[in-house]
Amino acid sequence: MERVIQEVEPTCFEQVVKWDNAMDEDMSTLDANVIWELVVLFKDKKEIECKRVCKVKHNAIGIVSKYKVRLVAKGYA
Repeated sequence: MERVIQEVEPTCFEQVVKWDNAMDEDMSTLDANVIWELVVLFKDKKEIECKRVCKVKHNAIGIVSKYKVRLVAKGYA
């Protein structure tokens, strides 16, 4: 029986930097779909911050099939 080592998802920016390809893929998808538009922020309004969510996807036998990175808005803040 083959033993599969599960990769740990990153918890800090220094670990995420190693995921360059996944981040580039996510940003190119966001740019291609014209997800956002820069606007002038009113004085009494606050900007919505965002963060990266990183996941390691495994196939049925437990081998890493994809590194997935998503940019998400912190809507709860």
